[in-house]
Amino acid sequence: MRTVFLLLSFFCSALFLAAQTPIVQITPHVGYSTSSSLQMYYGKVRTSDNWNFGGSLAVGSGRWGAGFTRNAFIEIQYNYLNTDLRYRYYDIVFQEENLGPIEVHNIMVGSIKESGNTRVVGYLGSYLGMTIFNPSRPQYNNYTRFTVSFAGGMKYAINTRAGLRLHSQLYLPFWDESLYIGWSPGGGTSAGISSARISVYANFNLGVYLNLTAESGGM
Repeated sequence: MRTVFLLLSFFCSALFLAAQTPIVQITPHVGYSTSSSLQMYYGKVRTSDNWNFGGSLAVGSGRWGAGFTRNAFIEIQYNYLNTDLRYRYYDIVFQEENLGPIEVHNIMVGSIKESGNTRVVGYLGSYLGMTIFNPSRPQYNNYTRFTVSFAGGMKYAINTRAGLRLHSQLYLPFWDESLYIGWSPGGGTSAGISSARISVYANFNLGVYLNLTAESGGM
């Protein structure tokens, strides 16, 4: 609940800044997510790689900013992934059990810093937020985990209003060691207890950004 409150506060702050900054960008995107695994005591659960989609809202002063705010943006992201959840045993080589579909929602807030010219810019970013894991089978619990994320990419301006964005992002959801997760064959026992604190995966996306303000200029 605290994480949701903080994200809503960041979102309201971003909307407030959007009314006072010369650049507001929205970017729908589609891409590919790598697989992710979480260590258990008797095996590991993992999600399969699959297609993802989502979007972002960025506000900032761009090249009209001064000091640190020059070419800096506050960005809010949402990304959706629908994939498979699997359990792999440690003591049985190459044996996996399908635990059914799982939805993964990423809601992130952070900042990016750009460098380049009016046609092509590169950028780096860092984010905080949450990842929601939502298995489809009712015997498996949903989990919302605090997540740290790092990103990098490139923008290519087609004109002053629109352009292409190549984006890669690393996600680090945090788990509690010895937490009973229950994502295991038969619904659990000790096979469903986490032995790791972080699961890692990445997204690689292509998006089209749209400048919503008249003073955007070439990005």
